[in-house]
Order: sequence, then C-alpha cells, then structure tokens
Amino acid sequence: MQQPTRRTLASVVVLTSVVGGLAALAAPTASVAASVAASDVDPTHRATTSGKVYVVDPAPEGIAPPAAAPETRTALRRSFTLHSKPGSQRTIFLDFDGAGVSGTAWNAETGLPAGNHPAWDPAGDGATFSSSELATVQDIWARVAEDYAPFDVDVTTADPGAAAITREGAGDQVFGTRALITPSDAAIAAICGGGCGGVAFIDVFDEPDAHSQFQPAWIFPQALSDDPKAIAEAVAHEVGHNFGLDHDGQGGAEYYEGHGAWAPIMGASYGRPITQWSKGDYTSATRSGQDDVAIIAANGAPHRADEDGGTRGTASSALPTSAPAYVSKRSDVDYFALGTCSGAVTLTGTVAAVSPDLDLQVQLVDDVGAILATANPSSAAVDLDVASGLGATLTQGVASGIYFAEVDGVGNGSPSSGYDDYGSLGAYRLAVTGCGGAPEPEPVAPGVPGSPAATRDVSAQTITLTWTAPTTGGPISGYEVRLDAGAWSPASGSLTHTFGAVSSAAHTLEVRATSTVGAGPVASLSVPAVVTTPGAPVIGQASSGARGGAVTAVVRWQPPTGTGGSAVDGYQIVAHKLNSAGAVVRTLTSQVVGAGFRSGSLGLPAGRYRFAVRAHNAVGFGALSARSNAVTAR
Repeated sequence: MQQPTRRTLASVVVLTSVVGGLAALAAPTASVAASVAASDVDPTHRATTSGKVYVVDPAPEGIAPPAAAPETRTALRRSFTLHSKPGSQRTIFLDFDGAGVSGTAWNAETGLPAGNHPAWDPAGDGATFSSSELATVQDIWARVAEDYAPFDVDVTTADPGAAAITREGAGDQVFGTRALITPSDAAIAAICGGGCGGVAFIDVFDEPDAHSQFQPAWIFPQALSDDPKAIAEAVAHEVGHNFGLDHDGQGGAEYYEGHGAWAPIMGASYGRPITQWSKGDYTSATRSGQDDVAIIAANGAPHRADEDGGTRGTASSALPTSAPAYVSKRSDVDYFALGTCSGAVTLTGTVAAVSPDLDLQVQLVDDVGAILATANPSSAAVDLDVASGLGATLTQGVASGIYFAEVDGVGNGSPSSGYDDYGSLGAYRLAVTGCGGAPEPEPVAPGVPGSPAATRDVSAQTITLTWTAPTTGGPISGYEVRLDAGAWSPASGSLTHTFGAVSSAAHTLEVRATSTVGAGPVASLSVPAVVTTPGAPVIGQASSGARGGAVTAVVRWQPPTGTGGSAVDGYQIVAHKLNSAGAVVRTLTSQVVGAGFRSGSLGLPAGRYRFAVRAHNAVGFGALSARSNAVTAR
C-alpha cells in the first residue's frame, strides 16, 4: 500500500552572506539593462536596486477548479522522486512541499518578511499528500518536463539540495532554479499585492554572482484555481523568465492568448491545448525575433544531445518503444532501421501522454531513400487541454526488403493561422509491426553508477555520496541508496545523496540506478572511521619521591576511554610548579613514555607540583587529563 507523503518544510532559500547588500551586486548585463529601461513602460516589470528586473504575471480569469484528479503516471510513492533527465548538471526543481525564504532580493526589494511558506494543499486536508494530490503533482511535473524536454536540464520533484541550484561563480557548472509552488498569502501580498499567478526574475538561471539572491520563481496555485494545467503553464512561463525570456504579446496586448489550438508558453497559454516555445512569427507579435529555444539553450540549458541518427547510414536499430526518444531541435530528424519488412508494415508514433509540445510526422522509407508512405494528421483542439492529431500512424504494404522509419516534428499551417515546426519539440515513442529485421531488444536494467565518492562532515554528522550516471544498461528513472546494508531509499538528488546522523565509525555506502525493469547493479564505497586525537587519560594519585637521592615525584594515570580511532602510542607528563598561594609559576613537560606505562617518576627542581597527563596517537596529542593532587618533590 502506498505510504502517505507528509508535507514538511523541505527546503530553504537563503543567502547567507552578501557583502555590501544588494547595492554590491554585479552591474546588469546589456539584456537586463534593456529590460530595466523597458520597465518604465511595461506594467509587469519591476526594476530593483540590484539592476535585475522581476516580472509580475497576473492571474488568468475564468479558470475552473479541476473536476477530478489526473491520471496517475507512475507509482504514487515516486511522486517526489521524479526526474526528466537524471544526471544533467542543470536542474529545474518543482518544489511543492514548502520552503523558507530569507536574505534574498525578494525580501529586500518587496518587504517580504523572512520566513516559511506553506506546502501546496489543494484539498485543504492538512500535512499528508493524498493520492489525488500526488497524482496531480505527477501531472504537473509531466507537463513541465515536456516543455523542457528539448534541453539538457532535469525537471525534478526531488529536492536536489542547494548545491544543485545555487551557482557559486562562473566556474560552477552545476546549477538551476527552484519553482516554488506555494499558496503563500504572505508572499502573494508582499510581492504583487494579490492577484498574480506567478513572479520571477528575468535572466538569472545562469547568473554567476549572487545567484541565490534571485531564487525562487514563485507560482501561486490558489490564484490558478489549483488547476494542474494552469499551474504547469505558469511554472514553464516563470522559469522561462529565469532563462531570460520576456512576454509574447500581440498588438497592444502584453500577453497573447493564441489562436486555434495553439498558444505561446510566454504568452497566456492557459486556454489552448497546444502550447510551445515561439520566436514571434505570428501576426502582430510584440517580440518578433525573440528566439525562445535559442535563448534557453544559451542561458544555461543547452540542447539535449541527439540520441538517434539523422540519416539512413546512421539510423538506430533500437526503436524507442519503452523509453522515449526526443526531437530537440527544429532541424532534428531521427531515422530508425527496421530491418527486413514485407507485407503490411505499420508505424505508430505516440507523443507525450499529457500536454505534448511535439506534433509528430512519421514516414516509411526504402533502402534508397524513397518515401513510401507519410502520416501527418492535422491537429485540432478537442478541448482546452487536449488536442487530436499530434501522434501519427501509417500502414503500408511493401515487398520484402530493407526499410527505415523517419520521424520529424512538424507544424500545422502557418504561424499566423496555426503553428510551424519551430516549437514542435518533445518526447515520442515509436512501434512497428510487419518487420522481421533485428528484433527489438528486451528491456534491461540500468548499468552500475560510476565514480562513487564521499564527503564527510564530522561536525554535522553527515556523509554526502556522489556518483555519475551509468554508461551501460537501460534507461534510468532514478537512484536508490543505502547505508551499511540497511533499507534502500530514493536518493535525495539526481546524482547525490546526504546521509544524516552518521557516527564516526567506518561505513559502507551503496547506490544503484532504477528503472521500470528493476534495479541495476550496486556501486559501493567504504568510508573509513574518523580518526582523531585520543581522549584525556584518567589521572591517578601523585606522591613525593623517596627520601634521599635525586628530587623526584611519582605520577600515576589510567588510559583514556577513547583512543580516537588510532591506538595510543605514548604518554607525556606535564608538571605545574606552584607558589605558596597554589598558583602555577612554571610548567615542565616530560619526554614521551611508552604506551604501556601507567606511572612515571620525574626528576624535578625542588618545590610543590600538580601533574597532568596527555595521550598520543598517530594524529597527535589529545587533551590533558585533570590535574593531580599537589605534592612536594623530594
């Protein structure tokens, strides 16, 4: 039975140290400076003392609350471990379970008090995410993941930790943004006075200086009727601002609501089922030439690598039936080798199950490149959230021979009447019947994660495990970790996990990749025990030396209770000479005696003394024992 997930304050957005305050932040770039100037006339822009601009996007009108929970996409227990591209160095974190925000530009510029902002709770039923709420989290993630599918960025519901979000200088290549989905009355009131659906800073995704100042991007679900499509559109839009995108409007309108079945993501895309990135080619576009895809790719999320060949000579023999393939660029055409086919051949191309951006065309091609059949049905709006005609299926009779499938993203009409192939990008799957060539490979589990490494924080009692993605095996849906052969649990980040409350003893850390097929082989790492200096010995009774002969005193002790993880190899005696008032006037130290000694006779100048002992191991000297009783050397 699925275990309920509790809403907790899972994350904190905080700037711990900014020298000189906001005024000390880097000067705006040319693109930001242009936006600052535009803020004088753009009612949605707000200039700040940092030189950065944030955008206040009003909430749409007329959105009805969802009538029913969305379809579950995967096991409900995985709702907060979803990843669209695990292993990417760039992250878009969809934060549903609340966060603390302090020390940021939001606090400094809008008067937002430092504090915690609540988890999303559309049912209003308290701390536990219900099954329907978890299904809605999955639905929103799937929609946003499709919008950003063309790019090398991991859209995730798992908190990746601050290091995966915050950029610490131009050399730091692991960074991202947090989209905080919260019904925070305090934030919506302070930032926009109520009535906004989302707010975000422009052009900060790859900001190398004071990156955490401009986190998070805010999405206010209560202003969006808690509707999953509306929330997902707002998330994609606000994160688009983080990448440097401005609004797609038309004529005198700041936001273009689209036409037919289509709308631009950076417009007001709440009421159209096909929403895509745009470059302002439609009639009377206010930002003609704003190349959304190129800007995102240049500002921190490069294009996803093309996983399949683009010619018959480079065609892949593995069809994307269980795991998706992607059209990541307008120019991306994928070829698949079908082997020997005869009779009726059927190609079935399917797009993302919810909010697909990709309009798919499939073609059957022979071994000399002749196109034998094409499937490219016209798309149309079924309702505000569903469009038909985006997938494609063809059946063609062929003589026995070698054949190929060609897959491409296409449009429907012109940018003014429909849409072209510019934003027709996203995930797809392809199945074939009637071909007896190379059999479709059986799904396999992922390979072993690589390069496991550990960083230990002794004071915090944590160990952070990192690794790299497997280079062999099947597709990956996530990672699981465990400590000292305990229970497996989902990793907290895409390629990292922090174990808490760990002792100073030696530990074994393990990680494995998971998929719908199952878990792959385990990568393990042994972390040695923490070695420190030994504890303080237990001081015993001191006594004066024997009468006659040299002036001496005898010191006694017992070993320390803790060796610090390294065997004690000796002891040193410290003699404190006292004056008549009992104050220390001189300190003398002995040579180190062997580890087997439990007493020592010291030759000393005449006088009264108290003694302490310290143990030594491979690390060094430990703490001094308590001081002994006072004795007179004789």
